[in-house]
Amino acid sequence: MSTVNKPANRLTRGIKPDWLKGGGPYVGRIVNHLDSEFMGRLEVEILKISESGNEDSDTSSGYSIPCSYVSPFYGVTPRSGVTDNPGFDFTQKSYGLWAIPPDIGVKVLVFFAEDNYGHGFWMGCIQDKNMNFMIPGGASTTYNEENKSKPRPVGEYNKKREKAAGKDATQYIKPCNMDACNVLDSSGLDSDQTRGTNTSSARRELPSMVFGWSTPGPYDRRSGKPKVAYGEKFGQSQVPFSRLGGSNFIMDDGDASLIRKTKANAGAMEYANVEKGETGDVTVPHNEFVKLKTRTGHQILLHNSEDLIYISHGSGNSWIELTANGKIDIYAKDSVSIRTENDLNIKAERDMNIEAMNNINIKAGNEMRLHSVAPMSLKTDDVMNLESTAEMNIKTADQMNLQSSSDMSLKIGADGKITTSGKLNLDTSKVVAGSALDVDGPIKAKGNIETPANMMALEVKGIRVRSTHPPVTIGGGMAGSAGGSPSSAASAGSATPADLPMRLPSFEPWDGHENVDPTLHTPDKTDSSSVTQPGSGTAGITRDTFRKTNG
Repeated sequence: MSTVNKPANRLTRGIKPDWLKGGGPYVGRIVNHLDSEFMGRLEVEILKISESGNEDSDTSSGYSIPCSYVSPFYGVTPRSGVTDNPGFDFTQKSYGLWAIPPDIGVKVLVFFAEDNYGHGFWMGCIQDKNMNFMIPGGASTTYNEENKSKPRPVGEYNKKREKAAGKDATQYIKPCNMDACNVLDSSGLDSDQTRGTNTSSARRELPSMVFGWSTPGPYDRRSGKPKVAYGEKFGQSQVPFSRLGGSNFIMDDGDASLIRKTKANAGAMEYANVEKGETGDVTVPHNEFVKLKTRTGHQILLHNSEDLIYISHGSGNSWIELTANGKIDIYAKDSVSIRTENDLNIKAERDMNIEAMNNINIKAGNEMRLHSVAPMSLKTDDVMNLESTAEMNIKTADQMNLQSSSDMSLKIGADGKITTSGKLNLDTSKVVAGSALDVDGPIKAKGNIETPANMMALEVKGIRVRSTHPPVTIGGGMAGSAGGSPSSAASAGSATPADLPMRLPSFEPWDGHENVDPTLHTPDKTDSSSVTQPGSGTAGITRDTFRKTNG
């Protein structure tokens, strides 16, 4: 059984500085977040106080105090209900919000209950100035170091590199989050501003219309990655400085500076720039959605602006989309498997098209039925085999035609019988009889009627020819007493090839997404019986909203 290596508990130094007066609140800076009791306690250095009160500064006081975690929501079932009975039912159950600890150096607001400096609590985090571009959605911008022609996911700007005094900090050039970029590139969503990149940042507009949650992600422990000194000055160790990026829960009410020209079910994916006086549908702002996404790109997207639901794997190897006009598109690089222990019902009010680049296998554990209310066609470009290990019955209420462009063979392992209520016509250039041919009606042969050397028995109503030796050949054709020349059998009709599926989702980027232009994917344009290839469109890059200009 694995064990947890608990860090040494350093949160025991509740020293009261002489200059602390009252219970606070005070601004503090985290100096330790390793709580061996796993209760979210922090060791906080209270920042120095000026005559005007507690300063939000980097001025060290040298005094650190342990502070307990105050959660916005927490609960546990009553202790009075606990008994010594075994099982889940008889113990307490906890629930609530857990979102700690912040990194070393983050400022927090702390207070002391009833002025007791042994009961310190931290109640919230104070954001560093301008350091909130990535919150909560890991937004993309053209203000990046890699490619300024298209939005790329970025980190916060580097305060030691960016020297543009007076410029809006949102427009500072930022380093690309290459892990996030690589995920988008490999999944084919790098240029997709609906399913891939987003503008969900706390710094997009005023007042902010973005809400949500982002986790920091695991420490970046890869070789060559930067580290930072951590711990007491006399006992510091090197620990990873960077993070790999975390998971995002985004609730974006949309960027109203860009509005869709039409609703997603009615027109192409085009947005009007409100800052330039362009008009559109004011009820459809750009990037209004709810998204749950992991750092490796797995996501569930509920997109209001483009009126779709999109679920995808970070690799891009599988995805599903539900569209405004009622389409469901599914792509899988590998198998799609469906199983039910009861009925599986599939019905299409229009065509059902199935294509396999290899075999199609259908097996029924009981009876199989195929029913068509119109002509049925079976066509193969190679051999067709019909086999039954029991009786086979073929019945038609109208004429039956059998036609072969080459040899046709009928082989019977026992007695054979052909019964007709009318005339039986055998129209061939040659009749070869293996032993006996007994027909009660006319026989017509354009060539000879041949039998083997040992026996020939040919009986036509009114005419009998019999020979056991030598073979008998009757040349020139022969007709029985019924007289006349029977008409040839009608030619069998040609089978109609099956229509192939036309709407075929692919690995992203797929230009068949309905929201790009729903007018290209209406039912009449996706009818496989009349359309060679459905229409497709490509969404353009929407302007970078972080530019905050009229251009």
